[in-house]
Amino acid sequence: MALDDPTTGVTLAAPADADENDMNDDWNEDLQGPWPTRFIVRIIDLKEVPVIVGQDPQLHACFRTNSAPQSLPAGGITQAIKDLFKSIPPVPNPLLVPRSSTAESAVAYPRSPLDLILLGEPIYVVYVLGRPTNMYFRPEVKALTHKNVQDKPYYGALRHIKATETTYQDDEFGLDDCTIISFIANPPEPPAMPPPPEFNYRHGFNLHLRLTQPPSGTSPRALDIDIDPDIRYPGQ
Repeated sequence: MALDDPTTGVTLAAPADADENDMNDDWNEDLQGPWPTRFIVRIIDLKEVPVIVGQDPQLHACFRTNSAPQSLPAGGITQAIKDLFKSIPPVPNPLLVPRSSTAESAVAYPRSPLDLILLGEPIYVVYVLGRPTNMYFRPEVKALTHKNVQDKPYYGALRHIKATETTYQDDEFGLDDCTIISFIANPPEPPAMPPPPEFNYRHGFNLHLRLTQPPSGTSPRALDIDIDPDIRYPGQ
């Protein structure tokens, strides 16, 4: 596994405590903007990537697809997330594909950076954990935290979600076996031109994940990792 490698977006995680970098779980329409009428989904997969012959492969995080934003259905974000289970196709486990099928794996899993480009009005962002199937959001912490506390006003309504086509459960805090989160992002206003030196067109986050492992005797085992997606606002 790659540790603290900026090209992979995967690091071993230190224990995380609630702090000022937690994403807000509410949304103030008067201060932060209107409730969204659109949403965007990113499925996150981990895959092993051979780097050096004779050494263990690195673990890369990538988006499975880069689909465009969509309008919310009549049932809002709840229905939009339920509908995801009608459209996510089954794919091979990227951690278990035979080494001889590297070409097929590369086609199924384009090397997509963990960057999301947003423009315009507020939008729901939905992150879905894909493969491997033993990957979950860590239950004892907020799944998504800010790298820079000054970014917090542009985000909120964080929800941890367990859903199927017919059921839906969400919570402000972590859930056991949770593979979906949603939140609202409101692109910042353009700065005065030229922008000040400290202005950053990229907001960084930490996603706190857990890979469950086969138990050792009667003791459960898990590997906590962090990945670091960014949201960019080009031209703003």
